[in-house]
Parts: sequence; structure tokens; C-alpha cells
Amino acid sequence: MKYSSEVEAMCPLAKGAYHGPAPIPQEGKWTQVKEITDISGLTHGVGWCAPQQGTCKLTLNVKEGVIQEALVETVGCSGMTHSAAMASEILVGKTILEALNTDLVCDAINTAMRELFLQIAYGRTQTAQRAQKSGRHHRRDSRKGSQISGTCRRIYNQGRDRRERHDNRL
Repeated sequence: MKYSSEVEAMCPLAKGAYHGPAPIPQEGKWTQVKEITDISGLTHGVGWCAPQQGTCKLTLNVKEGVIQEALVETVGCSGMTHSAAMASEILVGKTILEALNTDLVCDAINTAMRELFLQIAYGRTQTAQRAQKSGRHHRRDSRKGSQISGTCRRIYNQGRDRRERHDNRL
């Protein structure tokens, strides 16, 4: 197929039809999570039930998608204390997806589990921080390490110059 010179000079904006999952930071490295077993990390968060009734702090240690340790701390009604003891036994050995779909009786514990699942799924665990702070940023170019083409750089600079002129007029 023959393309016009304008089309040939255009910058590619995507690397194809399949981009794969977005990489998330985990335990000091960036990973593309494709299965539950790809997820590892330690995280903690809080959950709550009806306003001013009670709260729960849930800490999970996940290795290869399976919960290795669960610590449940509660402040609230006596039913919460019983539910916390039950939850800390039930969660260990389950995958994070199984744990999310388990009814842990107490609304505060269920809410904490939901919040932790979101943190884990989006790569916001406490052990992920090392990868984020190390200064490595995930940037990929569809042309595998090639420099930005001269045309793309020229288009970028023209836009920057227009913005500067606009700012100077104000």
C-alpha cells in the first residue's frame, strides 16, 4: 500500500491493537499482571460500617496471589470482635479474588477488604513504594528504544511556541 508523504511523516501513537495490561509497581519492580498469581505485596487499609458505629484496620500479606497473613484490628461492637477473629482465620490461604468474594459478616471488614483489593489491583501496596521511589519510570516506545522522530519533535516544539506566545499576550 502506498502512503502519502504526510502520512509517512506522522508519529505512531500506539504500538498496535493489543497494549497488554498496565504495569504496576510490586516489591521493587514493575510487573504486568495477567493472572492473580502475578500479584504480591503487603498492604493495609481501613473499613467502616454505619456512621460512627465502628471501624476496622485490615493488613494483608499477599504472595503469588495467595494471602499468607491477615491481621484484623477493630473498634466497635462485640459482633465486630467475633467477626475479626473469624476473618483472620478464613482469609489465610485464599486468593485475593476469593477473599473479596467471601462474606466476612461485618460491614467494616468487608469494606476494608474492598479497599485493599483496589490498592492491590492498582499497585498501591506499601511494598510497591520502593519501585516508585527508585526513579524508574515506565515509558515504552513502540519502536523499541528509538528516539522521537524529527517530525514529532518539530510538532511538539511548534505547540510549545504557540503556548508561550499565548501566555505572553496575557
